[in-house]
This record gives sequence, C-alpha cells and structure tokens, in this order.
Amino acid sequence: MEKKRILLVDDHQLVLDGFKMIISKEESFKVVGVAKDGIEAIELTSELDANLVMMDINLPSINGIEATKKIKAKYPQVKVLILSMNESQEYVIKADQAGADGYLLKSIEKEELVEAINTVLNGGKYYCKALSPELIDLVVNKNYKSDSNDSHLTAREIDIIKELALGSSSKEIAEKLFISDRTVNTHKTNIYKKMDVKNSVELLVKAKQRMII
Repeated sequence: MEKKRILLVDDHQLVLDGFKMIISKEESFKVVGVAKDGIEAIELTSELDANLVMMDINLPSINGIEATKKIKAKYPQVKVLILSMNESQEYVIKADQAGADGYLLKSIEKEELVEAINTVLNGGKYYCKALSPELIDLVVNKNYKSDSNDSHLTAREIDIIKELALGSSSKEIAEKLFISDRTVNTHKTNIYKKMDVKNSVELLVKAKQRMII
C-alpha cells in the first residue's frame, strides 16, 4: 500500500521534530518534508505532491490561515489540518472559513493524532476532542456568522494593510500598487473606519488578531 504523503508546517524545530517522530512510526504515513513559513508551505505542497498538510497558524511571511486558503484554492484535493496552541472560537472559525479539514491542539495525544489524520485523508472533518462540544457543533454545522468589520474590507484594502505590516510608507505603497498617494490615504481612512481603529499601530494589532496579516 502506498504511504500517504504528509507535509509538516511550523516555525519551531522542536514541534516539527516531535510530530515527525510520531507520524513516521505509522506504516501508512510518510513525512515528505517540512516548512517553516506560509510561502514555503504553499510551494512544497505541490513540489512534494503532499496528500496532507499539517499547518501551524502563527507563521512568518503569511500566516497558516492565509496559506490554507491559497493551498485549498490551488490544490483542492490536498487535505489541511490546522495545528495550534490556541483553542479560541475565532481561530477555529477562521480555519473553517479558510477551508481547513480539521483543527487540532498541539497537546493532542498520539492516538487521537493518528485518528485525525486518517479521518481527513478519508474525506472527513476532524476537530480535536479537547475543544468544547459547543464550539465543535458550531463549526461542524456552520452555525456561525462573521460579524467582524474586516469581512467588509476590499481586496485592495487588505493589500494596503499587508504593505503597512511590512513597514511600507504611503509613497512606497502607492508606487507598488500603481496608485496615487492621495488614493492610498483615502484607503487608509476607510480601513481605520471599518476596523474601528485610530492609527496604524492599532490597525496592525487588530489585523494580526483577526489573522489578516
């Protein structure tokens, strides 16, 4: 039987080593590679012909939620399991909205980890048993609605937020996006209003909390 190919994504080597050791002991799985940031994860998904990507959320370059969206858009057949220390409702819902096939806490036991991998590889969804039953029910039945202001952000506004996060000035953003300085400042005013913030510092804090960056 051909082993299922798994890509591990985390920016902490100890985490990668730990999960790799556990997974590699299973006869039906094979860890074909590791990635330490979101961009590398997207590239290696294709290069290594992965069947499953096990994805951390807090990653350099682009976070695991954004990386999951891009992987699912380009390679819909690939399964993605989110790995996180965070069990908040917002994170789990964001993962589901991104197209993830499940959500696991990094404290998961070996037996449940194997069960989760098998479940998603067989076409199912899996949510860690340590998550509250109410949250699991909410996500499984999609009985949630987004009330975050960032759901009203345009693609251009999100581009500008990401440029601000990189430290780009209004002039630099204008040059990169081929728009005028005045247009950039108009977008920033609209972004502040939608995100209910007063300045760039508050904006970037909230954008990170909501996993826009």
